[in-house]
Order: sequence, then structure tokens, then C-alpha cells
Amino acid sequence: MTLVLKHYTKIRTMNCSIVSGDISKLVTVRFDDTDCKNVIMLKGDPVLLGIIGKNNEIQIYGGRVIAFTDGNLLIYSKEVKTDVLELRRKYFRHPVSLLADVKIVGAPNWEDACIIDVSYSGMRICSVANYSIGSIIEINVFLSNNVSKFEALIVRKAKNFNRFEYGAKILIDKNDIFGIHKKIYNILREELSIIYTSFVDYNVKCFSFK
Repeated sequence: MTLVLKHYTKIRTMNCSIVSGDISKLVTVRFDDTDCKNVIMLKGDPVLLGIIGKNNEIQIYGGRVIAFTDGNLLIYSKEVKTDVLELRRKYFRHPVSLLADVKIVGAPNWEDACIIDVSYSGMRICSVANYSIGSIIEINVFLSNNVSKFEALIVRKAKNFNRFEYGAKILIDKNDIFGIHKKIYNILREELSIIYTSFVDYNVKCFSFK
């Protein structure tokens, strides 16, 4: 069964095999590629999984790393809807696995982070940086060939897997609503395109972006 995995530390997907479990709930996978054996993943890291499903269509799952031992990766995962209406829903939280950095507005130093999910109104961010609810932060989201920049208000905070998770509300200038929404859409489009490109040699049905 062909399975690919995207992790925010890698530009391309990695080939995997399912060892056991249910990909729509809890699944154990193992990397096929020799050059992926030394990849480092932490508990709580976000990942995207792509697999050829029924009717020869690509199915995409968003997940979190639960454990990584002896080359086996245990992932909690859930299927992602990828139709046009879902991609454009304002409050739908789209799972992603994106490298980022963050800092308090006006602060000199950036902190490493990753993006867990994105909507048109906010993001869920994972970082060791310790901020307070009500803080306004700058966010750099690193894509394959550019960086998307945002300012956001931290509205939620929790600690999971020895890192902080923040719910951040994107601050949108009323004169630039279209520009912000376009940046979010482009982020989602690139994430899905990376998965689809991995199956270019297969005769599969792919979502068509408008």
C-alpha cells in the first residue's frame, strides 16, 4: 500500500509502509527510504499522510506523532477533506505540517515553531517559547519558495508533549482581508500539492485547484 508522509522539517514527502493499525484513527508506519532512517521527529509533531484510497483517489490525513521508536512511527490521524468548499470555509481548521518561527511583536529574537493547523481566522502553533494569552506575535511560515508573514493574537494556550500549543487569531487589516485570505489559501494549496506530487507516477484522481 503506497503511503507518503510530510513532516515540516522536510521539503519533500517520505515513503512509508503501514505496519499496523487504522490510518483513520491510530496507525504505526515505517519509513521505506534509507535516507529517511535518520529523520528526527518529536512527540506531538504534526504530519500529513497521503494514500491511494478507494476509486483510485488520493486520501489525505492530518496527524500527530505519538511515539517514534525502533524506526516505527505511531501516529494519531484523521482524514482531511480537500474539496474547494472546505478549503474556503472561514473557520474550518485544516491540518498542516509547516516550519515556522515566532516572536513577540517588537522583540529581537525569533523562536522555532511549527504550525499544526490553519484556518482563515487563525492558526494552531507549537513551540517551546512561553508566551501569555493576550500577547501579539509575529509569525513566519516557511513554504518551499517563500515566507508568509502574519501578526496574531494569542487567545488560547496549553502544554502538550513538553511544548506549548497556542491558538492564535490572525490580525487582519480590514483593507487587506483579500490579501490575508489569499496567503492562507496558497499555504493550503501548497501543502496539498506536495502530497499530490508524490503520486505523479500513479494513475490517480487529484483535487483540482482553482
